[in-house]
Amino acid sequence: MNFLDFVRNITNKKQKIHCLLVKPNYYSTYPPLGLLKISSLMKQYGNTAELVSPPKLPIKEPDIIFITSLFTYGWKKVDHIQTSE
Repeated sequence: MNFLDFVRNITNKKQKIHCLLVKPNYYSTYPPLGLLKISSLMKQYGNTAELVSPPKLPIKEPDIIFITSLFTYGWKKVDHIQTSE
């Protein structure tokens, strides 16, 4: 299943979902383009998306969470976020 099919599958239900997009604190001034693309796609299907960077907390409780690392050297920050909960 590709990502577009995944998004269609989870949004086919009558209830729309809130997507949390997490950008780890790593040394980059570039925006997380992958998360921005996910946000755009989710919004096209009527869902909501929220971008946060720790320690900021989300405003709304998410139904699904996406975390990214723009560069391979940032994977340790992503792994820390995943394993800290």
